[in-house]
Amino acid sequence: MAKHLLPLLSFLVTLQVLAIDTHVPELHWTLPTTLDGIRREREQMKVSEEPAPVSIMCRNLSGSMTVSPEATKVTEGERYWTVKRDLTLASVPYIALGFATRPVKRDVRKVNHDINKGFHNKADDYIQYAPLAFTWILKATGYEGRSKWGRMLVSNALSGAIMAGIVNTIKYTAAEMRPDGSSRNSFPSGHTATAFMAATILHKEYGLTRSPWFSVGGYAVATGIGVFRVMNNRHWVSDVMTGAGIGILSTELGYAVSDLIFKDKHTLRRELEGLNDPNEHPSFFSLQAGIGIVMSTQGIPDEITAAGGPTGIKKGIGTVIGAEAAYFLNSYLGFGLRARIISTAVTPRWNGTDHVWTSGLLHYNAATDQYERPVADFKYGTDTRRDQMSSFDLMGGVYGQLPLNKRMSLGGKILFGHRRNGSVWYLADMTGNDTDNMKKPEDLLAEITKVEQRQDITTYDHVKGIYLDGKGSFIFGTGFNFSYALKHNIVWRVGIDYDFTRARYDYWFQNVSLVDEANAYLAALRNGDKGNDMTRGLEGSFSRNLHQLTPVFGICFSF
Repeated sequence: MAKHLLPLLSFLVTLQVLAIDTHVPELHWTLPTTLDGIRREREQMKVSEEPAPVSIMCRNLSGSMTVSPEATKVTEGERYWTVKRDLTLASVPYIALGFATRPVKRDVRKVNHDINKGFHNKADDYIQYAPLAFTWILKATGYEGRSKWGRMLVSNALSGAIMAGIVNTIKYTAAEMRPDGSSRNSFPSGHTATAFMAATILHKEYGLTRSPWFSVGGYAVATGIGVFRVMNNRHWVSDVMTGAGIGILSTELGYAVSDLIFKDKHTLRRELEGLNDPNEHPSFFSLQAGIGIVMSTQGIPDEITAAGGPTGIKKGIGTVIGAEAAYFLNSYLGFGLRARIISTAVTPRWNGTDHVWTSGLLHYNAATDQYERPVADFKYGTDTRRDQMSSFDLMGGVYGQLPLNKRMSLGGKILFGHRRNGSVWYLADMTGNDTDNMKKPEDLLAEITKVEQRQDITTYDHVKGIYLDGKGSFIFGTGFNFSYALKHNIVWRVGIDYDFTRARYDYWFQNVSLVDEANAYLAALRNGDKGNDMTRGLEGSFSRNLHQLTPVFGICFSF
C-alpha cells in the first residue's frame, strides 16, 4: 500500500488528506464432502487469492473523486498519448510576456535594486534540476507514472536537447548584456528554461496521471528559480519570462517527438479525469502580468511647493508582474496569497506644466575670481524628465469562484496586506550641457574640489531636485476575473484588480544654483571658511492616498 501514498510527497506544497478504501471479498469456508466439492473449493480459493481492486479516495473540502487503477491504465496496444494530446498553448503567454516586457526591463530591474539591494544567493544553480530529480526518484522507487523508463528517458533527453538548442541559439545571436554587465548572453535565461523544462516533465509524468499537486510543486520551484535569477541581478525579467516559455515548449516538443517514435509502446497511465473542470479543481497557482494605472496625481507638501518645488507628482502607466495562488475549501470559496512588483512612471508637475531647462557652462573668470556663464552657450528648450517609482506588494485573503460550465468560471477576491514602497530621485529642473548624464543633488559635493581649484564646471549651473524615500504601508485590494480551462489543468485568466494604499514617504528637496553656491563657496574660501557644503535642502515626510487599477492576464495551473 505504500506506493499508493507517494503522491503525498509532492514537495513545497500543502498535502491533501487521503483515505484509502480497500475492498476485500469475504471468504466462505465449507467442509467438502466429495472430490467434486474439493475441486470446486480449490477453484474458489484461486479466485480469492487474486488481489482485490484497490480504489484511492482523495478526500478534501473541495469534493471527492474515486479513481481505480484500471480506469487510469493504458491498455495494451492503445495509442493514448499522441502529438495532439501533448502539445498545448501553455508556452505562448510566457514567450509573449517575455517580448512584451523587454521595453520596461530596466524599470523592473529598478524595483529589484530598490527592494533587494545587495542580494546574492547561488541556490538557483542547483535547485533548477530539482523537479527532474524528483521525477526520477519517484520512478526509481517503483511509483508508476505516465511512461516506462525507456520512453521517459528518451522524452527527457529530447526535451533537454531542444531546450539547449533554442536557448543557446538565441543567446549568442541576441548577444544581450546581462544586468550586472558580466557578459553578453543574457536573453533568454537558461536556468529558468531548465527549471521549467524539468517542471513540465514532472507535470507530464505524474501531475497529469497521478495528482495535480505534482504540477503545482514543480512549477512553484521553477518560478522560484526565475525570481532568484532576477534578484541575483543575472537576468532581466524579459529573459526569465521567455526562458519559462521555452522550457515548457521544449518539453512539449520532446514528448511529441517521443510519441511519434514509440507510438503505442511503453506507456502506463492515462490522464486523470476532470482536470479541466473548475468544480473538481478550483485551486490554482498563477503567474501574471498587467498594466498598472494610477488614477490620481500624488500631492506634494506645501512647504516644498513654496520653496520652488512641484505642486504634485503625476503617476502614469506602470508595469505589473506577479504570482498568485489559492486553495479552495469547496467549488466556491478559498484562501490565497498574491505577490507583485510594480514599476510606475512618475512626472513632477511644475505649476501644472513640465519644467523648462537651459544648457550652459559654468566658467571660472580669474580676473574677478567668480564663476559665470558665457551667454553664447545658452540653449533653451522644454524637456520632461521622468523616473520610475517601484513597490512590492504581499497580500492575502478570501477568493471566490462561480463555475459556469466544465471549462469556464468567474472569480473574485478581497485581499489585505503590506506594500513596500521604493525610492525615487527626480531631477526636476537643471541647466547645463551634460543633460544625458544627470547627477543627483548629493553629487554636487564632487564639484567642491573643482571650485577649490578654480576649474570650469562642465555639468550644471542649476539643479532643482526632489528625493522620495518610500516606507511600508497597508494595502487593500479586490478584483474580478474570467477563466477558461485550455487543456489538461492549464487555465488562461483575464481580469481587473483594484488596489488602495495610503503611501508614506520621507522627502528631501533641493533648489540649488551652482553659480550662486560656487561663488558663495569662493567667498568662504577667501575668508578661510569651508563651512558651505553646497548641499542645502528641505527635509520632512508625508502620506498620500493612491488608487490603482490593473488589467491583468495570467496563466494558471489548477489542482
